[in-house]
Parts: sequence; structure tokens; C-alpha cells
Amino acid sequence: MQEEFCYVARDQLFESPWQMRRHYDDAKLQELAESIKNVGILTPLLVRFQPGVQSTERYEIGAGHRRFRAAALANLDRIPIRVQQMADAEFIKLIIVENLQREDIHPLDEALGYRALMAQGGSVVPSLIAAQVNKSTSYVYQRLKLADLIEPVQQVFLAGTINASHALLISRLQPQDQEKALHACCNHTYWGPDGKESRILSVRELSGWIEEQLHLDLHGVPFNKKDKMLVPTAGACHGSHRYVGR
Repeated sequence: MQEEFCYVARDQLFESPWQMRRHYDDAKLQELAESIKNVGILTPLLVRFQPGVQSTERYEIGAGHRRFRAAALANLDRIPIRVQQMADAEFIKLIIVENLQREDIHPLDEALGYRALMAQGGSVVPSLIAAQVNKSTSYVYQRLKLADLIEPVQQVFLAGTINASHALLISRLQPQDQEKALHACCNHTYWGPDGKESRILSVRELSGWIEEQLHLDLHGVPFNKKDKMLVPTAGACHGSHRYVGR
């Protein structure tokens, strides 16, 4: 594989749209920037020439997005890079592996990254991603489900108020129900030793709330709950079957 090492101006580099990481720890990024001010960038960024452009003056970052952002904070003008000629499939594999090797990548970033990769079309499917990151296909599907979270839930998830298990439960709901579940999870009130207090529901409690308040709730369904012929062997939903109305 042809490879070239050099220094380029920071404005010649751009972050790949396939980059999975969307959220960075500001304190750690600033810490890295301070290190760069003192000793520079010790490991060159791995890049390729901008696809579809004949000029070699623009480079797409494959590995080193965090160093690139920290370099900007440190006002570093010139950045060391290693240039490799890579087709899309090889470049995507590099980004996936580089990101998944980092222990601190947020599950939501991972989910949005997988979705972005698949949105590019071609042969990027969950089974291929799973093979590249040495995970099961079901793991990738679960991560992808997190990308269905509505914005308010994403923000609470990123803030660490709820964990990945909470988020996965909520992600399986319709958007309007996600909002209800989020409110129930984060605004649960109870009478504690010092009076009325609030706390976050446990994953088990949230699962039970969803089952009772959403899955068993027949309010607003598009059929007549009193119709005994709805399911002849079961009879009507109303009266003989429990449901949670509102």
C-alpha cells in the first residue's frame, strides 16, 4: 500500500462524514490540546486524498479526529499526516476499527456511526460491520436501535442520566411513547425520609412501567374494544380483559 508522510496546514484537513464519534469530553480534549502545545502531535493522523478531487491539497481524516480537534484548540498550524491510497470500503473499515478500539466511545455515537455507514449504501450491512468489529450481528442491531431515540432522550443519555439499558428499552417505542417513558423514568417521585423526592427508575422498573402503561394500554386503539367478534375465541377486550386507561 502506497504511503506518504508529511506535514500539512490544518485547513487542508477535514473530518470524514463517516466518522462515528460525534461527542467528545471537553475536559479531556482540552487536556490533549495542552499536551500538543508542549510536545506537538506525536502520532501522525492517517488520511487519504479527498475522494473525487484531482487536487492533492485536501485530505480526509481516517484516524486522528480527536487529535485534529485538539490541534485546533492548541492553534497548531501544521499537522503531521500519513497519506494512504484507500478505496471507500477499506477506508470505512479503518474508521470502524479505529473507533471501536477506543473504550470511551459513547454507545449513541457508535449507533449513529453505524447508521451513517449504512446510509452510504453499497455492501455496508450489519453483518459486515459485526465481522469487522468482532461483535455479533445482534450486538450491531441493538446498537443501531439506539439511533431511533428522539432528541430529548439522546441528550439525557449523553448526559449520563440514563444508561444504555434504559436507552435501549425506550428506543423500541414510538416517538410519542419515548417521550412519555423518558418523563416517567426521570421524574419518578416518592416519599423519602425527607419528604417528597425524585429519582431515576431502575431498568427493571422502567420495563414494568412500559409494559403496564404502554403495551397493555388499549386507550385510543382503532377498533371497538367491546366487539365480542374481534377475536371470537377471546371475546371483547373491554370488561373481561385488563387494560390501563387514561
